[in-house]
Amino acid sequence: MEQVKAFASQFRKQNIATVIVDGEDTYRIPPSLLDKLWSHCPNFCEKLTLEMDRKQSLQVQTSTANCEVSELFLFWASELRLPHINVSEDDITEDDASTTDVGCNNPEDVLADLWLFAAEFSIPRLQNEAMKRLLEILFEVRVRPCTLRQFYRPGERTQLQDVLQLEVAHGLCSDCYAAHEEDALGKIDGFLTAFASLVREEGMLDPKETSPSRLFANGDDISAFMVPEE
Repeated sequence: MEQVKAFASQFRKQNIATVIVDGEDTYRIPPSLLDKLWSHCPNFCEKLTLEMDRKQSLQVQTSTANCEVSELFLFWASELRLPHINVSEDDITEDDASTTDVGCNNPEDVLADLWLFAAEFSIPRLQNEAMKRLLEILFEVRVRPCTLRQFYRPGERTQLQDVLQLEVAHGLCSDCYAAHEEDALGKIDGFLTAFASLVREEGMLDPKETSPSRLFANGDDISAFMVPEE
């Protein structure tokens, strides 16, 4: 994550448009990046402009209170790509060449939160980039009970909800969870009902056979987990 942090640190020093994340991390957006933001994140820029007029800054809250979410957003806004986050090696690769280390604390949480951030500001391209990175991660690690608890909303139907539910359901069907983890999952409001429905093959995938991350790893169709970009 060092390259991303170094990249984002420049936005703490300039004094153009100010974004305050989770009440403590301050980023100042220069005109060069604002031009890119207007092209790719117009809703974010409109909110930023309005709040700058009213309060001299835009206050943003993330679900995980993690500055890595905003740092990845700024990196994406400038580069129009997200770094490749590898669970085991944590490196950014570009054209198959390693460029720097990028390590996220619980990257699946950060990427899920980034997806929500992009949804809040209607940035579908970033949502889909975050989802692809999340599926890469989830092919190697299972969704922890604390992750599902943080992001699961009973009755809410989004691509993120579908992915998390299906990944956990596949893990349960494959005996990937310890007994205490199964107990923790069972205590999450509404999840057991959703799990029973998925096992009855009432969802888009049969969790006894596959999962979204496995589809992605195999190069199969994942359009059901993407949002429209137009």
